[in-house]
Amino acid sequence: LARRAGVDMPVSDADVPAQRDAHYQAAAAAYESREFSQARALYRAFITRYRDDARADDAQIAIGRSYLLEDRPATALGELRR
Repeated sequence: LARRAGVDMPVSDADVPAQRDAHYQAAAAAYESREFSQARALYRAFITRYRDDARADDAQIAIGRSYLLEDRPATALGELRR
């Protein structure tokens, strides 16, 4: 229901890997599986936790691209401008 409404569900801390690399890989795997809501939540958590990581920008771009793949260009634009 949330997916059809266009609402992303948050992830619990238990669902977020504790290690930096594992966290990013989990987000990338969700993205590749087209589980965009899960991927966005993981990428957002990654950006919050590891703001200084070189991949934080890549995570933000992936969030924007996921919205494009869901045919939500206005939302994608907002995310890509961040």
